[in-house]
Amino acid sequence: MNMARAEVGSKRRVRAALAGAAVLAVAFGLSEYWLYVVNLGLIYAVVAGSLVILTGWTGQVSLAQASFMGISAYVVVALHHHYGIPFVFGAPVAVLATVPFTVIVGFVALRLSGFHLAAATVAFALAVQRFVFQFRELTGGSSGYAAPPLRLFGWDLDAGRSFFFVLAAVAAVLAVAAWRLRSSSVGRAWAAIRTSERAARSLGIDVARYKLAAFVVSGVVAGIGGVLYAVLLERLSPLTFDVGPSVLILSIALVGGIDHLAGALIGGMAYAFTPELARAAGISGNWVPFMLAAAMLTVIALAPAGVAGLLTRRSRRDEPVASGDIDPAALDELAARWGARPPAPSVVVDGVTVRFGGLTAVSDLSVTVPPATIVGLIGPNGAGKSTCLNVLTGFARPTRGTVHVGDRDVTAVPPEGRAAAGLARTFQTPLLFTTETVERNLLMAAHLHSARGLVGAVLRTRPTRHSERASRDEAACVLRALGLGGFARQPVGTLPFGTERLVEVARCLMTRPQVLLLDEPAAGLSGHETDRLARLVAALRDRLGITVVLVEHDIELVMALADRVDVLDFGRLIASGAPDEVQTHPEVRRAYLGVAEDDGQASREVAHAAG
Repeated sequence: MNMARAEVGSKRRVRAALAGAAVLAVAFGLSEYWLYVVNLGLIYAVVAGSLVILTGWTGQVSLAQASFMGISAYVVVALHHHYGIPFVFGAPVAVLATVPFTVIVGFVALRLSGFHLAAATVAFALAVQRFVFQFRELTGGSSGYAAPPLRLFGWDLDAGRSFFFVLAAVAAVLAVAAWRLRSSSVGRAWAAIRTSERAARSLGIDVARYKLAAFVVSGVVAGIGGVLYAVLLERLSPLTFDVGPSVLILSIALVGGIDHLAGALIGGMAYAFTPELARAAGISGNWVPFMLAAAMLTVIALAPAGVAGLLTRRSRRDEPVASGDIDPAALDELAARWGARPPAPSVVVDGVTVRFGGLTAVSDLSVTVPPATIVGLIGPNGAGKSTCLNVLTGFARPTRGTVHVGDRDVTAVPPEGRAAAGLARTFQTPLLFTTETVERNLLMAAHLHSARGLVGAVLRTRPTRHSERASRDEAACVLRALGLGGFARQPVGTLPFGTERLVEVARCLMTRPQVLLLDEPAAGLSGHETDRLARLVAALRDRLGITVVLVEHDIELVMALADRVDVLDFGRLIASGAPDEVQTHPEVRRAYLGVAEDDGQASREVAHAAG
């Protein structure tokens, strides 16, 4: 472990040395004019980086980044013109001035997605350009105001070479901060939201709060680009921050690689240098927009991950890895890691009815799930089993009735709150973060125990409950317990279906659940995989004290595992009791067979009817 850390540290030092050498080579190897072009590219790289955070890492689209640039740029210029405030003091105020606007856009994003969100940000950009940037007192009209000089301790830093060093330093600090965010619990929450908001909520991630945080961070980064842009251009025009430049910034990020910080640098430099290269080749400036558009379409068509994605793509050999068996010793180690905790609470569903329009999915359902037991929930297709699970985990609100976890009424608590209350679930079709590795999937689920604020994530301050290293060690323990240790570094999307099922259970365990709800976990599994699943479910109850609610069509599996079986039919509870009692219950026989058969024959038929 120490050797691996030393190797990583060595690689980082080498990269830092190479980056420093490149900065010095550019600063002293280029003329003032070409340094101006590089400076322009760095500023666009900073703003494109704001879209890497928002769109690439969180999955939210914004066409208002130029507006955030303009707000900060005009504020720093107006503060200098009207109040004589130097740049070093006005710039932080100008950047913070973008926050209220990003919050407004962020709140809109909570209700919209995709095309509708993009259209909303376009409307915001148009409104800002037409009504805010047209105020002469703020913008100075078409002639604009002169930007404040960038001076620090008497040094003039807005000249080409000096300003390049400032830009390089700012870009480096922002890149390090962004990278730390990406590898923190905050960045993992953003990645989970990008892939599946439903899965993210089931892990206790507050989707609304993290979306809003992503918009604020992205807007602040764009604002930093805006104040630097004001220094570079010296005089601004409202048209500089119209919708068109926002589309251009998005295009830059896409060409460079919307998922990669390096892509922002590549895209920014490509945009800055394309007109100059065209001029050197004797190509008319009128062709430059066409060249940029053609480059964007070509890159998106041939390399959807952008230039950076193409350059960083590695040829990976998929060596077959066999999953192991359940490791009881690792389960015991996991129990020790969790330490002493209160007994699993009972879950009480009292008089719950769920209607969707005129359809009654669940009707007056009352069941109690005792602590540290396995309760099977069975019934024909359309009986209301999945709806019942959705009610328990907060994805469906009952029309009538209540849900209690222990002494707490959680009827109105959303899914992320249910996860915090100790409920975890799988889904009929696994909702995994397929582009991430197995280990990172599990670390995303450690959110409830390792989450920290944005500042703590960037500064790497120790969280109050769980350290990053402890989360990784716990993830390794969970993978060993489920026989998945060899898959830690593999992307989930490359795994066999049966292994994906196990990974989803492993991810649930990272939330340290007291109640685990499994929605048809044996669907699509082979006989060997089903046997392993049965041993795992029993071990979770016996060694970790977890209550398991098992929704399953494999009746033989349910009857072999469950301490109690509840049977639903058309949303009604028609039988509840020990497996032997349920198999001979006349209502169950009618639900599965449609007729009242001989008791012995019926019990045998019921055992296979839904298998």
